[in-house]
Amino acid sequence: MASSNSPQSMQDFSQNLRLLCGYYKSVAMVCRSLDINRQPFNEYPGAQATPSLFL
Repeated sequence: MASSNSPQSMQDFSQNLRLLCGYYKSVAMVCRSLDINRQPFNEYPGAQATPSLFL
């Protein structure tokens, strides 16, 4: 299993978010469903950042 901060896990996370966005009408709906602010969310699909595990 890849560690939570490995490049592969970041890519997997980003890919899964892009897939999830395809099931919703808008990114805003995804953010509301996940209770994530839109500004940090915009960095996740491009693997520029990942959410903290310490929420």
